[in-house]
Amino acid sequence: MEAKSQPAYQKCTRCGYSIAPGANSIGRRPDQICRNCYNALELDLVKPAAEDRKKLQFFEAPDLVDPQLWLGGCFADISKPYLDLKGIRAILLVCSEGIERWKESIVYEKIPVEDNFQADLRGHFKKAIEFISGQIAKGNGVLVRCAAGVSRSATVVIAYIMQTKHWGVDRALKYVKEVRPFVEPNYKFMAQLRDFEAEVL
Repeated sequence: MEAKSQPAYQKCTRCGYSIAPGANSIGRRPDQICRNCYNALELDLVKPAAEDRKKLQFFEAPDLVDPQLWLGGCFADISKPYLDLKGIRAILLVCSEGIERWKESIVYEKIPVEDNFQADLRGHFKKAIEFISGQIAKGNGVLVRCAAGVSRSATVVIAYIMQTKHWGVDRALKYVKEVRPFVEPNYKFMAQLRDFEAEVL
């Protein structure tokens, strides 16, 4: 039996770092850069002062999945100038531990769920989709985030894509992975998405 070929590692065109297929890559870009370089380039857009840059050392740029819809982890919202630059004026926290950092100027909604096999996200899809759709209709960019931007927030974004584009779960997951390749909803969330699929198709 012929062994499956493994995807080849690529070099970041900016720093030369080896990019593991999926794990450290950035989707939908003409160049091939690693996530560390992507974070640095995005942060450079707001030209933070040296002292601010030190505070922002853990900044992780969110990924634009669809017009006005961003997906990220817990450090995606630590730079207010960056949120302002991208037009992100609403944040959906899909986690129990999420901090509302900018309550005075950002609209927040929170779905307090854990990333485990007992969590029910399916029951929150309607609320989440209505929040995202409503904020986008107002012209606001929306950041959906959890701790890592891999499972909980990704599940909600996939559900939104399924609902708004009338796509099945596999097509919606592939679409999100094109931008954020390491997205991986846990298997219970995937089951909930497959259950949701019957409603949107």
